[in-house]
Amino acid sequence: MKNRKNMCLAILLSAVLMLTLMPFMVSADTKPEIQVSGPMQQVERVQPLQQTIPQVPLTTAFTAKALAGGVGGSHTSLALKDDGTVWAWGWNAFGQLGIGTAVDYRPTPVQVKGPLGKGNLTGITALVAGHYHSLALKDDGTVWAWGWNHCGEIGDGTSESCNFKMPLDPPPTIIRPTPVQVKGPLGKGNLTGITAIAGGGWRSLALKYDGTVWTWGWNGWSTLGDGTNDSKPHPTPVQVKNLTGIKAIAGGYNYVLVLKYDGTVWAWGQNDGSGELGDGTTTNRNTPVQVKGKDGVGYLTGITALAAGSNHSLAIKSDGSVWAWGYNPWGQLGDGTSGSSNNRSTPVEVKTTLIIHPLSDRTP
Repeated sequence: MKNRKNMCLAILLSAVLMLTLMPFMVSADTKPEIQVSGPMQQVERVQPLQQTIPQVPLTTAFTAKALAGGVGGSHTSLALKDDGTVWAWGWNAFGQLGIGTAVDYRPTPVQVKGPLGKGNLTGITALVAGHYHSLALKDDGTVWAWGWNHCGEIGDGTSESCNFKMPLDPPPTIIRPTPVQVKGPLGKGNLTGITAIAGGGWRSLALKYDGTVWTWGWNGWSTLGDGTNDSKPHPTPVQVKNLTGIKAIAGGYNYVLVLKYDGTVWAWGQNDGSGELGDGTTTNRNTPVQVKGKDGVGYLTGITALAAGSNHSLAIKSDGSVWAWGYNPWGQLGDGTSGSSNNRSTPVEVKTTLIIHPLSDRTP
């Protein structure tokens, strides 16, 4: 009950923040008077938008090779271009667009700036739009982040109190309006050797080349997977316990899914009431547990891809069939049922099975 209450407070926080910040969502004709500062950098007063940020003309087609949309109430869109640059649009109240300001919104794509606002971010291979923060993976295996650092999700060694009391007190203080590099464990050096990134509610994840998984940010519902239950901010990466051989990662709102090279799926974090971890229980887990098979018999195997929703999970098998488990009030599991009484704590097969073929297997 306490965990559910905390989740409701976190969701309510998103709504209250939007209402609180609506007065600062200004038009392109105004001169906002807001300043945002943090221990490492300060945002200067914003001048009229047309003079400071070049925007793509509406008559120009915008192309990209990868996209990311914010979870929760972020209302942010990110795009990765073929040249390794990042472009963003949408809500920017917490600097999540990475353009050097933390006010208003942008209705067309603008280019994400480089560290400290110098030049532009380049060499990017992957993007994630989290909950009021954004992540980017560079071609050298380093991770960069920007936006609101409420619970240490930026990973630069700093954090606010991660306080979800209403009204929000204190107000946001640590905002990174341009990219900063994610530090290494315990703040030593920088995080390197990363091959994939993911995000969730107030937290971030990274997969290393050696198959280990690293997490940072809020540890509510033990989502960091390091065996602790402190519900505190962790502003630098910690390693997920008892987990190796990982091929892919996916972040739900308060839980995490990972795919092993052997085709099995593992999960940890929030599980109470919905069963999104798929282990046949509704017990929260602070370290990874293996997802069970159909009807809880054996384990789910032969998986080639997975995805995490807010509170439900999806997986594709090597035969193209789709499986789902977790929260199901609106029928998001696709098994022909709906309603919270039909939440599933073990995988069910999606009805009228979709056969999904890799692009390499398709013929013109």
